Amino acid sequence: MGAPVILIERPRRVGKTAGLAALLLAQGACGGKERPPVTVPVPVPCIKQMPEKPVYPTVGDGDGLFQRVQKLLAERELRIAYEQRMEATLEACR
Repeated sequence: MGAPVILIERPRRVGKTAGLAALLLAQGACGGKERPPVTVPVPVPCIKQMPEKPVYPTVGDGDGLFQRVQKLLAERELRIAYEQRMEATLEACR
């Protein structure tokens, strides 16, 4: 019918491949644990005087709605400005 077919066996590398895969897996598993960061407090010069607390306007019983809203808005603006000064003072200590 035709020319005879000759089968040539290739050398088996399954043992080497499996051994290499096992070695790589073992090496990957042996990675050391991550060490936690070391935090050390460092003294820094800070502003020793905190900003003065503002005097907030008070709402009286005889005030109308318009005056109450004005005083509450003024109190809010004073508080926001005071908080910004406090944050700036604390930020200087970092």
